[in-house]
Amino acid sequence: MLEDRKADFLPPLKLEALIIPSPKTLPMFHQDCDRVGLRRRRQYDSRRTFISLSQADRARKDILRWVTHGATGDIVDLYTTLPWGASLRRG
Repeated sequence: MLEDRKADFLPPLKLEALIIPSPKTLPMFHQDCDRVGLRRRRQYDSRRTFISLSQADRARKDILRWVTHGATGDIVDLYTTLPWGASLRRG
């Protein structure tokens, strides 16, 4: 029965397949900036802008840190997926 359904299963992805090497990302980011008419900037400038605007709108700092820098290594962080409303709640 499973033999007939082999095509329904995806092979596991290696982490390397999900990561674009850093030397390639900056030129790709600059191309995107050119396409939408923005000045070329560093990738971290967008993170800085996102955090600054979010904090100005009273976003929760703990959630901003989690979104922009990932889980802290605590097992609870690894098993947490916040609902959209939590990211909008002000605190």
